[in-house]
Amino acid sequence: MRTLLSLLASLLLGSQAYASDTQNITQWHAVYQATLKTNVNSALSMLQDRYHTADTDSEKLYVSGLIYEYMSNINQPYYGSSQILDNRFAKLESKYIQALKERKNGNCDASVSLFSSLLQATKQQQDLESKALMNYQLCYTLNQQGQYHKSNFFCSSLMQQFSNGHPESIPSDLAIRVIANNFDFRGEYDIALNLYRRILNNMPAQSDTSGVYNDVGNLLSELGQFEQSEQYLIQALLARQLDAKPLEVAQVEHSLAAMYNKSKDYDKAISHYKNALTILDGLNYPYGQGLTYLGLGSAYIESGDLKSAVPMIRKALKLGEQYDNIRLQTESHLAAGSAYLKHDMQDKALEHGQAALNLSLTNSTSALQAKAQLLLSQVYGRLGEYSKALTHYKNYATLELANRDANNVKAIEALDLTKNEYEYDLQLAKINNERSLKLLEVEKLGDQQRAYNFAIFCLIILLIASLFVQRRTRIKSTLDTLTSSLNRSAIIDKIKDQCAKCSDDMRYVLILIDLDKFKLINDNYGHPTGDAVLRHVSKALKAKLNKDEYLGRLGGEEFVLLLKNVDEIDVPFRVQSIHKTISEKRIKTSNNQLLSVTASLAYLSTSKPLTNFDELYSILDQALYQAKRNGRNAIIDAYNEPIDLPPAAFESTTS
Repeated sequence: MRTLLSLLASLLLGSQAYASDTQNITQWHAVYQATLKTNVNSALSMLQDRYHTADTDSEKLYVSGLIYEYMSNINQPYYGSSQILDNRFAKLESKYIQALKERKNGNCDASVSLFSSLLQATKQQQDLESKALMNYQLCYTLNQQGQYHKSNFFCSSLMQQFSNGHPESIPSDLAIRVIANNFDFRGEYDIALNLYRRILNNMPAQSDTSGVYNDVGNLLSELGQFEQSEQYLIQALLARQLDAKPLEVAQVEHSLAAMYNKSKDYDKAISHYKNALTILDGLNYPYGQGLTYLGLGSAYIESGDLKSAVPMIRKALKLGEQYDNIRLQTESHLAAGSAYLKHDMQDKALEHGQAALNLSLTNSTSALQAKAQLLLSQVYGRLGEYSKALTHYKNYATLELANRDANNVKAIEALDLTKNEYEYDLQLAKINNERSLKLLEVEKLGDQQRAYNFAIFCLIILLIASLFVQRRTRIKSTLDTLTSSLNRSAIIDKIKDQCAKCSDDMRYVLILIDLDKFKLINDNYGHPTGDAVLRHVSKALKAKLNKDEYLGRLGGEEFVLLLKNVDEIDVPFRVQSIHKTISEKRIKTSNNQLLSVTASLAYLSTSKPLTNFDELYSILDQALYQAKRNGRNAIIDAYNEPIDLPPAAFESTTS
């Protein structure tokens, strides 16, 4: 009897594995999720079978990522299932797993860098399915990091691929959900809701809908529909409490807490935030912890418990700074500013308000910009600086009105909400009334002449700021984006600008530098390591320059140095010192190996003007070629060592 049961079980598992091979990735993933909750051993078998029968690299990569997640949950290492082959796919898989690992550890910048590198590789291979997978991971990771505008680029690319009907390389419900999340985060609620509905209407029967319920609940909360939001979120929590992972339960606890905080039920909000923190304390998820600390601090502020609020907000801000999450930093500064303002500590409130505004202007949503402007208006009002208060309030009103425009009206209609045009107009009138009160405060400061002078002053400040921005933009346009040295056109202009003759004993020195065997560095260690080498070398070279001396990148691994007012005796010493600086540099690769770099140098010194750069470069280039022929890692004096040069060029440029 036992033998018969074993045979039946084997046949059942075998038929399930065969069926999974014929399912598309979306259907298979739903079955896998359901199996993972009931039989972890069978779930692992499903992963292994799907991995070995995958038709495309993209599907194999996606399943490999699921295997990594599975092994990570049982504290087992995993580096990819193809590493023994040491082929192109094995390297691709290793980098993909490393990107997932960096994200799991909270290193989103490193994760984004790795996924971006993989995306470039898939473009070169014209692998559309793997390209979609990398777009999905970048969309997801940047959403998680709060970089919503950057994320939108990759989300849009992913959506376009789904719209074009390409074969699915990842579950469609997961892909569409991260796209919907991005629209939700950026305030395009009508599009987000349509995508959520699309997911719910097309999800396989075995799929877990709690994640989508949580997303819809958050969206409804954002629009003030708290009763409907509570229903969705409680459904999500009940479903996840049965068999979901702790992190997923913490996510819904956080969503419920945030909704109760917005609806001013602070006791429930604090309780659910604490529930979420209790779960997160046992997990390595700094982003979730930061959001929860921030939410708990905000709830304490609103409930009047300022003493408990400040430590929570400080913890959130520290995590935001540690992991470079702009949104978390901005919201932390806003919460801290509000707390200090309520505590009549205007100086600290002003400091946090300005920090929030600066962050929101660089990379954040208009809603956070509006909150920062309003906070600064309130602080300056408390300080009695009414003109500044009015300026910030005008900015707030403009942003707030923009946030309540036709897009939000469409979102409300699409959600079948009970809000109508009367409520919108009422809120608009309230904003205008508050704005009128601020204008009256300013009018008390002086008569029409003083108001006119104030307007002129603002225009002057705006002009100065505009000139400053233009100058910064102009400076930035002259720099090489990778190394921060001068770009090709800028360094050539600097050299040509040296149109004055040096004094008798002083020299201009031009040094042409080419890193040896740089292509091998890119081939052996990857382009991110190659880029790091260029940055480190550029930084080391700039440290050797005196005032009014310049470093420029001509392209690739080729740099040029312009030294000025160098004593003729000191020329060889300066050149040798620069060469030694490069050869002594040790650069750590992504695998923690120390990489040595050498370079070939050609230089010339002259007291004459450098206006004829093309001839000078030709001489240096031929000398550099000679250095390469001499075995690399060498220095060539372009004027004093035997090199075949055009006589006319030599006569016109020698000192």
